[in-house]
Amino acid sequence: MLNENQELAVKNQKGAVLVIAGPGSGKTTVIIERINYMINSLKVNPANILVITFTNAAAQEMKIRFNTKYDNDQVTFGTFHSTFFKILKTFDKIKYANHNLMDEYFMRNIIDQAYFNISQTIIPDFTNIFIREYMLMKNQLIEPSKYNPKSLPKDVFEKVAVEYENYKHENNRFDFDDMLVDCYYCLKNNPQIREYFSKQYSHILIDEFQDSNHAQFETIRLLKELNDEIFVVGDDDQSIYSFRGAKPEFLLNFTTYFPQAKKIILDINYRSSPAIVNSSNNLIQCNKVRYNKKMKSYNQIAIAPKIINVKTSAEQVKFIQDSIENLLKKGVPATEIAIIYRNNTEAIPFAEAFLNNNISFKTREFMTTLYNNWITQDIIAYFDLSKDRSDIKALGRIMNKPSRYMSKKILSILEKNNLSVDDLEKMKDFNEIEDWHREKISELNLHLDKLATENVTEGINYIKDTIGYGNYLREYAGKILKIDPQNFYDIIDDLLEWTISTNDYFKWKNKLTKFDEQLRKQQKDNKSKFDGITLTTMHSAKGLEFDHVYIINAVEKVMPGDNCKDDADLEECRRLFYVAMTRAKNNLSIYVPKFLRKEPTIMSPFLTDLEEGEGVEITIKIGDKIVHNRYGHGIIQDVKENLAKVDFIKAGTRLLDYHYCLKRDTLKLEED
Repeated sequence: MLNENQELAVKNQKGAVLVIAGPGSGKTTVIIERINYMINSLKVNPANILVITFTNAAAQEMKIRFNTKYDNDQVTFGTFHSTFFKILKTFDKIKYANHNLMDEYFMRNIIDQAYFNISQTIIPDFTNIFIREYMLMKNQLIEPSKYNPKSLPKDVFEKVAVEYENYKHENNRFDFDDMLVDCYYCLKNNPQIREYFSKQYSHILIDEFQDSNHAQFETIRLLKELNDEIFVVGDDDQSIYSFRGAKPEFLLNFTTYFPQAKKIILDINYRSSPAIVNSSNNLIQCNKVRYNKKMKSYNQIAIAPKIINVKTSAEQVKFIQDSIENLLKKGVPATEIAIIYRNNTEAIPFAEAFLNNNISFKTREFMTTLYNNWITQDIIAYFDLSKDRSDIKALGRIMNKPSRYMSKKILSILEKNNLSVDDLEKMKDFNEIEDWHREKISELNLHLDKLATENVTEGINYIKDTIGYGNYLREYAGKILKIDPQNFYDIIDDLLEWTISTNDYFKWKNKLTKFDEQLRKQQKDNKSKFDGITLTTMHSAKGLEFDHVYIINAVEKVMPGDNCKDDADLEECRRLFYVAMTRAKNNLSIYVPKFLRKEPTIMSPFLTDLEEGEGVEITIKIGDKIVHNRYGHGIIQDVKENLAKVDFIKAGTRLLDYHYCLKRDTLKLEED
């Protein structure tokens, strides 16, 4: 049985429809019933209906639900990629044959080779960073020469991108991002193909519309030139994928593109308790760029969300583990329990604890362990080289971390001639290795001599502080990635945590390796199982629901985090927290550790939003001098609503919710 607004959406007679569907509002049911209504009441040919959602799994699930209920298999269900691929194969069957699609492994090899060919610098984790930037570039329909990457030098990015593009062109290959871009230009430049598919897909329904990117939206607009029969479902409050190029503006401005569109809001939450719905309403209403709406709960169970303060992250793990074990003893299915976090690394202590205590769990995404982190691999390379000076692979990894101005050519000479790092005399026989090169290598040898005598704790600190690896991380974070270097220092701190049980290098390394192997096996074994506790990031939790949800590390450093640079970033972080909260049906526990990695924390301002909604009125103005208990002295540069942009003397520019800071006494105005 449909509610009033659901029925309005399903039974719309003609033209564009925008359905704003809040969490738990039954959007999938609405889409399925809408398809049936179009076929049986509006007499639309089912072969002319295209339903697009964002994952293959979601498309398949929706197809099965519709076909099972209405016994009709003529409707096309798919993703943007599968739909655009079908169009491209019609346009060019030779290029867009399945065997020409590059898988990720092959793609990475080509990018690695392109980077090796053009770069004289070493950028850690280059391929992952490049792929993220490249995806954003393609999704925005921008050429490499006109794209300004945020996380890589423009010249390096452009050269690698051009070489990668040239390879694909010369070898008739394409990747997943090409499907979006090529389909757009295919339709734009070929009126006959555009007309054919506009008629073929005369009626289009799109789920999760808030996650659309520029290339996807512009392609859909081309397909809708002949009519405005488009039915989109989404929620601006759940737009959390800007890092993939998604733009909620397409949903927010939908009536600008389709002026006759009807807007219908599904505002009844059938999933969560009234207390969770009310708290999440208070949170999200602090955002300014959104449709004005307020969710209502259909349920009657009144269990208030709990905010639980703990001393440390270790205590947080212990409390949650004990709570989960009690739930399991009471017969609560493990599939109804989830731990939700901002970043994958936050899950590692839980994975370790659950492995040690035989608690079954599954992860929603591939979890990068501490061992696989590139910083860990750098530290291990230093230790390994101190034990074996002929380890050329280890040398190649750290020879310019920090920079010693040593080229790949020198590394190649050492490798080809079977020279160790300490073969300084033999190096004189090679003209390419100049005196100052040998001085740098000699200096490295002295450091390695010292490192060989240190235990792990002393060695890690020696690498970071004396050799200069810490300065290298700071420069790389600030100059290249433009992020807080503390993100990298946290990895060092985590490595030091693993020395508590052993300070012997080989035992320490073996412990890291063994945990990595255990986790890999766990993830492999549980890939097709559904009977474990769910560990998931906030991003991957979207679309899921659980009776018991634990949100961890609800502190300012994590949510919103130090990388929130402006109002748009802060609003997206708030949406992310909103998504996490609304995964809970009845029981929501939010944990606030007072210390993370031995550093004192501040409770996330979003927890104040839960209670206060719009916040309190406190006057503060540009030019005011302030003192923050974490960031020190600063000057107010800009004020918008409850947000202040502050230029701190030591901590740089930060965006603060000053209402919250003043209330919590973490920020004070200085007297002149």
